[in-house]
Amino acid sequence: MGAVKARLNAVCNAIIPNRRKAMRHPVWAGVELSSSHGDSLEAVLCDISTHGCSVTCESDWLRPGGFVTVSLKGKSPVQAIISWVRDSNAGLEFLRPIPPEQIE
Repeated sequence: MGAVKARLNAVCNAIIPNRRKAMRHPVWAGVELSSSHGDSLEAVLCDISTHGCSVTCESDWLRPGGFVTVSLKGKSPVQAIISWVRDSNAGLEFLRPIPPEQIE
């Protein structure tokens, strides 16, 4: 099964190249998202790169194009724009890339 998956990934990558600017790192951490309108919620950070991240949360106010602040305990808040929302998942693009050493 592993060989089949590897071949399928290779074929998919040849047909549809990865458009990401930087490699994403899987994580599992609680963050707070705050909107520019004063809404806030708890979310789970699923992956992160220097240019963005994805989160899982239950919200009715997350919309593509909206601006949010991502806050992780002990770290400086990061400003982002919501790129996409699907079900309870959202992709965020940081307004300024974060340094690679801060990803850890």
